[in-house]
Amino acid sequence: MKIQMFVAGIGLEEKSGLPVVVLNDAEKKQALPILVGIPEAKAISKALQHISSKRPSTHELLMEVISGFGYELDHVCIDNAIDDTYYGKLSLVPESSEKSDASIEVDARPSDALVVAIMREVPIYVTEEILQSSAIRMELLDAPDGEDKQKFKEFVKDINASDFNRYGNGPVELPE
Repeated sequence: MKIQMFVAGIGLEEKSGLPVVVLNDAEKKQALPILVGIPEAKAISKALQHISSKRPSTHELLMEVISGFGYELDHVCIDNAIDDTYYGKLSLVPESSEKSDASIEVDARPSDALVVAIMREVPIYVTEEILQSSAIRMELLDAPDGEDKQKFKEFVKDINASDFNRYGNGPVELPE
């Protein structure tokens, strides 16, 4: 089973300083943090703010190629994890109803899948298995020994896509 998730925001993981994208379910009962690289975080941030490049980005190029072959992005899914690395898929469907049985799934890095999902405003799904093994359940963060857990709970509960501007105008300025 797949659960629809939403990009809650991007922050920097305290220990490593790496960007982390946080996905929330609709009820904000589960959060899935995904570590990404700095270029990937910048691409997600730009997509959330609807900022396009002067020249087509790789993600924009990919969407044009997909459209050129007569397909459109239906949804994306993070569907596997091996050794703390997530895997995703782009689900493509034919633009015309003539090829209704010709759906395609394409492997993708979760960060790339998130960028194109945001650009095309399509659903983001995570499998129940991934959420069971990797998601942070907000009710579990209320444990008495968890001051850090409580801080994370507050961060995830209150974060919105508009928080990408909290570091100034435009996309989050991440270290190079």
